[in-house]
Amino acid sequence: MNSLDPSLKKTIDDIFQVGFKHHQEGRLADAVAKYEQILSLNPHHFDALHLSGLIAAQTGQANMAVDYIKKALEINAADPSAHKNLGIALHNLERYEEAIDSYGKALTIVPNDPEAYYNIGNAYLARSIFDEAVASFENTIRINPSHKNAHLNLGIVLYELGHRELAVASFDLAIGLDPSFSQAFFSRGLALEALNQLEAALVDYDRALIFNPEHHEARMHQDSLLLTLGRI
Repeated sequence: MNSLDPSLKKTIDDIFQVGFKHHQEGRLADAVAKYEQILSLNPHHFDALHLSGLIAAQTGQANMAVDYIKKALEINAADPSAHKNLGIALHNLERYEEAIDSYGKALTIVPNDPEAYYNIGNAYLARSIFDEAVASFENTIRINPSHKNAHLNLGIVLYELGHRELAVASFDLAIGLDPSFSQAFFSRGLALEALNQLEAALVDYDRALIFNPEHHEARMHQDSLLLTLGRI
């Protein structure tokens, strides 16, 4: 940018401010149009490339997101957000190893970023590498004890490992952070059912449906348990 003519640089800066405002306010198509205008004037504009990639990821265009963000990182490889957003796009493409690598690069820049650890945990969970997922979610919680989704996903991993009581404890913490956390109630219900605490499990399925009436898995497990208990 420093090598650009000052008048062109000001023009680009002005366009970017408008595009970024559109982006912040959710007018993504308008934001993309402004970012494209910038890239027609300066194809090496880091923010326009990165944010175009972010919008592509937000709108389900993961391959396009990867292309844009990789180009941005060729210009500035020291931006942790770009590495994380690249990781998210790669995760959406089920390229989990590459996603983990991107999150790891973000952590080399910002070593105590809870979201990077959380995203790594999700990638390991998606690959059923449970021990690594546990470590990643525990790191997230160590840095940010109020991360409700990390408590939830740690519980899910512990459940998969057969540690039902520990899973319940994690779901308890998630619900303590968000008493309307439908997915945590559902997941705790599964763990309680596995522990043969059927009445308590039924209460949790009920609560999951109170907070999310469209939770079809909770409805299915509720009906199955009611049938087991002879109530339908």
